Amino acid sequence: MTEEETELTSKQKLVRYEYGGLAGRIFKDQSRSAYSLEAMHGLYAGFGLDEDDPVLARSFAEAYAGVRDGQVTNSGIFKAIELYSKKYEIAYGESKVEDFMEYVEGKGFSDIPDEVRAIIDKYKGRTIEELEDEAKDAKRAGDRDKYEEYSKVVSALGLLKNYVLEGVLYANLVKESTRRNLEGILEEKRRR
Repeated sequence: MTEEETELTSKQKLVRYEYGGLAGRIFKDQSRSAYSLEAMHGLYAGFGLDEDDPVLARSFAEAYAGVRDGQVTNSGIFKAIELYSKKYEIAYGESKVEDFMEYVEGKGFSDIPDEVRAIIDKYKGRTIEELEDEAKDAKRAGDRDKYEEYSKVVSALGLLKNYVLEGVLYANLVKESTRRNLEGILEEKRRR
């Protein structure tokens, strides 16, 4: 972990690596794998990397060609997807419940039923990883009530993570990609 990464809060890490998390999730789906590369563009743009970098541009071109041909031809981009997807999952696990909820609400989701919100709020100050471990421990110990309680909060947080990745980031990615493709059609027409 870099010095800069250790100085980031869990919420800042979620924001920093969210497109890596999305890329990792959608890369495995053959019909959406090209969008995983779009997500990596978003990740690198967030890092402030220059899109005009010839090495990065060549790497993406090779990766897009590989996806089109149904083959992984640029292992560097795909290793980066794996790396940054894991970084997102680590940031998710290290997040305190209240920080994660602030992250979710910052993405526009605030329609959480009051009863579910009360269950989640009960665990403020705890990390998501702690809650996942408590659920596992309760299951191993045969404490059904505790297991169900922890499982509810872990499930609710997982659904909210899914909302951020699929409902917000993926939807924005598809919209932006479609816009660029439509502009590309115009550019192609102008060149003729």
